[in-house]
Amino acid sequence: MNKFAEQFLSIVKDYETIIVFRHINPDNDALGSQWATVSFLRLLFPKKIVLGAGLHQIVKGVDYPASDEIADYQFKGSLGIICDTANHERVDDQRFNQCDYVIRIDHHPIHDLFGDLLLVNEQASSTCEILALMFRYIYIDPLPKQIATYLTAGILSDTIMFSIPSVSSKTFLAASYLTQSDIRLSDIHAELYHYSEDEFIFINALRSKIQRSSCGMAYVIVNRSMLEEHNMHPNKAKEYIFALSQVKEFKVWAIFIEIDVEGKSLYNGSLRSQSIVVNDIANRYNGGGHPLAAAVKHLSYFQVNELIEECCIKIANEEK
Repeated sequence: MNKFAEQFLSIVKDYETIIVFRHINPDNDALGSQWATVSFLRLLFPKKIVLGAGLHQIVKGVDYPASDEIADYQFKGSLGIICDTANHERVDDQRFNQCDYVIRIDHHPIHDLFGDLLLVNEQASSTCEILALMFRYIYIDPLPKQIATYLTAGILSDTIMFSIPSVSSKTFLAASYLTQSDIRLSDIHAELYHYSEDEFIFINALRSKIQRSSCGMAYVIVNRSMLEEHNMHPNKAKEYIFALSQVKEFKVWAIFIEIDVEGKSLYNGSLRSQSIVVNDIANRYNGGGHPLAAAVKHLSYFQVNELIEECCIKIANEEK
């Protein structure tokens, strides 16, 4: 980590324009790591131009800034920093290819070796954990509240409140450093996990529509009429996959959200599992992620059913 931090700083000092990226359909770890990096670099280098790229989309959590408007010419000769993104197709602004040099900071399994300098730690619980520990080495004093909030939200969200297998002593070291700042964990937790009565009704509607395969897979297909009925944005709806979790009998669970793509009905989905690896399946369906938590995108209804069948086959093979 110390070696990377020194490399990171050395490269950053060489560029006047720095553009920070995240993955499409961002979650709190993607947005938290992106805006923590933007804010941290603006703090260290107030004379540099530091911008956040991507299409700003709704996510349940802290109030992240809207993305900056970036002209094509600003990418040329710039430094690109890509956070929490496993493959180049998922970078939310493909103009990252025009950057002079690209640093990638991530915790997903490596499938795509893009970027000039990589800090990829598959054992880390989140990209925000990696950044918090790097910032701790660079910036000894407690971080400003906003930066600490972004990083804490990413860690709490990606670890599901420190409950997943990748949580380690380093996760708590990062959290310990962040709580030295003027933040309240209870407030950030409330922003991430408390929900309104309307959300409560939507969660109950999801649970009422759970379909159960005999293999032990549970899933919900959310069509656009259901989204409209509950005034729910597709990107926000996918976060409610937790509504299917914590059921012993569900070996794999998934949520598929219908979206409109150039007049076609396609589906974005999230997959979760107790112990069966699902990211290899997601990789074959325009997605990827962690072994037990992955995402897919732009699937036809036929592909959704194909994916479900693949999951069932894998569950059956695991049981053998």
